[in-house]
Amino acid sequence: MKNPPAKVRLIGRKNNFYLIQFPNIPIPVEVNEELYRNMLESPEYKFVDSDGKSSVGKRYKKNKVYKIQNNKRSKMQSA
Repeated sequence: MKNPPAKVRLIGRKNNFYLIQFPNIPIPVEVNEELYRNMLESPEYKFVDSDGKSSVGKRYKKNKVYKIQNNKRSKMQSA
């Protein structure tokens, strides 16, 4: 019996990588563009709840960015 396709979700982009959310994995997996395009064409993966946009999702956007200035570390707002 053939396994059903894995339901994955495009979270967004981070630098040159695509963030893909797999079932039962708490953090997104970073894949390059070539692998992402292969996943889109593969019958082994089914993209769900993806709107096709590649902006980073809200819950992954709030990374703390620190700036070192005069040997002191201060928190900066993330972009």
